[in-house]
Amino acid sequence: MIEVPFSTRPPNGTVNDSAPPTCPKTMGCIVKYEDCFTPSYYYWSARLGIPPYPSRKQWEDVYIAQALWERGCIAPGKHGIGFGVGKERMVALFAGFGCKILATDQSLSVEAKKAWQDTGQLSTNKDELFFPGLCDKTKFDANVEFENCDMNAIPERYFGQFDFAYSACSLDHLGTITHGMKFIENSLKCVKPGGWVVHSTENNVGSNERTIQKGDTVFWRNRDIEALIDGLRNAGYYIENTDFSRGAHPENYAIDYHPYKRATTHTVLEVGGHTISSILLIAQRPESMATLPARDIEWPFIGAETPHVHTPFLTRLKRSIRKRLSDS
Repeated sequence: MIEVPFSTRPPNGTVNDSAPPTCPKTMGCIVKYEDCFTPSYYYWSARLGIPPYPSRKQWEDVYIAQALWERGCIAPGKHGIGFGVGKERMVALFAGFGCKILATDQSLSVEAKKAWQDTGQLSTNKDELFFPGLCDKTKFDANVEFENCDMNAIPERYFGQFDFAYSACSLDHLGTITHGMKFIENSLKCVKPGGWVVHSTENNVGSNERTIQKGDTVFWRNRDIEALIDGLRNAGYYIENTDFSRGAHPENYAIDYHPYKRATTHTVLEVGGHTISSILLIAQRPESMATLPARDIEWPFIGAETPHVHTPFLTRLKRSIRKRLSDS
């Protein structure tokens, strides 16, 4: 049994370490505060070795793991690829379950690399992804490989090689919303027929019109998610339905404002006049898709200049929050 070190632990203070508890199947969805007080949330938080804070960033890791588990991806011998992994714990977690993981992160300029490394959010080798409590070192070394990978230019040698692919709030740093759409399409090319991809990204829950379309960090509106769903389905891919509801708990509407005093426990924050949360996306290359589509999807261009907010600030904030969660 795994001890849950937090005041909101389950009644007996422990969770079963053999498998996550049975729960309704995870679909595409927006983070909800009440999601963070469920048996599966306690389970995966414990497996990740972190207290079960009601944080949208922690929710992303938990829900990515749960979605992949439900689809048979987290099992011995399964081969996965993580994009923009930073210093996340999921690589070690999945390796501990016996998965073979190719962990990738961006190859950056010296200046940009220092900015990310200063907050613990860039990996340059696999040893930086090892967490002793999550996986035996010998098993980790056998199951994990590391490579640099530009998420805007995924090499074709990755195509059709993996059982699953995932990323946690990395695709919103690719320049535009359209770049994020293209990345999700290319991540689906990386998996074998029947393989799954699970991604999280920034979601603008305050407006379906005004947003940040271009910059260091972009905010996806619901309409952008709907455009992604239509594009993937029209190309023959499968994508789970997405629930855009925000839940009934008052905390789902409690916006954290700068200087973000609740940064490790908020699910919604305000940045430059935008109300931001997180959303999970789950898609599959169908078993019947033996060969990839002959033509790439023609995505709508969503990348207009929106100079009214300085998005590098949000990028630094996200790095800081993830570092604090990782250090907990």
